[in-house]
Amino acid sequence: MTGLTGKFDWSLHWTPGDRWVSTAEADSAADYPSLFRALQEQLGLKLELQKGEAEVIVIDDVKPPSEN
Repeated sequence: MTGLTGKFDWSLHWTPGDRWVSTAEADSAADYPSLFRALQEQLGLKLELQKGEAEVIVIDDVKPPSEN
């Protein structure tokens, strides 16, 4: 909803949440800010909570494939 068009090539340096990385990776990324702070400081973008409609896919059941 920024109104920006076109393609952009940029790098963002941030520290992922601890549930996604190992302890060693978290230690090496400790110098970087959180994702939300990095977006604002490095790209000038601010995320704001908003309610809206979204298209979703619902999977009711999954079975392994049968033998031929």
